[in-house]
Amino acid sequence: MSKFIGKYDTICSIYDDFTACNDPNMYVFQEDYGFLRNDMTMVVSPMSTLTDGASIPSIAQFFIGSPLSGDNKFWSAQHDSGYKNTVIVIKCRSLIEKGMSPEHILKHWRNFKNEALFIHRNDLPRKWWDQNLVQAMECWDEPWLKQKIVYAGVRLGGWRHFKPNVKKEY
Repeated sequence: MSKFIGKYDTICSIYDDFTACNDPNMYVFQEDYGFLRNDMTMVVSPMSTLTDGASIPSIAQFFIGSPLSGDNKFWSAQHDSGYKNTVIVIKCRSLIEKGMSPEHILKHWRNFKNEALFIHRNDLPRKWWDQNLVQAMECWDEPWLKQKIVYAGVRLGGWRHFKPNVKKEY
């Protein structure tokens, strides 16, 4: 049942007048891009957030290519947003059971007032994000060996890129 929702649409950050980032390796989402998981949870990379692909170590990229090359960018988007803490996670089961389409949810999630529909990114451990990446790769029909290489890579090297929950002290 998992599927990608919306259009993957990015431009290089150096060409986006609305971001302060001038890194030629960073791209800005021009619209929301979502992945509906098997458990009816939608992971959204929101418009205007940055991406450089999944946190795949260079050694793994030697075998699979850059996270932003070819089809890799489609399945790495939400992993990247999750690691950067710029992601939206929505519990969609009740909405879909009421007849709302995943496309409608992606288009209108900003209007949802029920906080119980959202999962705070910091309530999900890094391992959840890495497993979500594999589920996205399965949905994209990536080869089994590629899934294993990427998962091993993010488990081994992803800790350096994962932005932990920073508690503010007042």
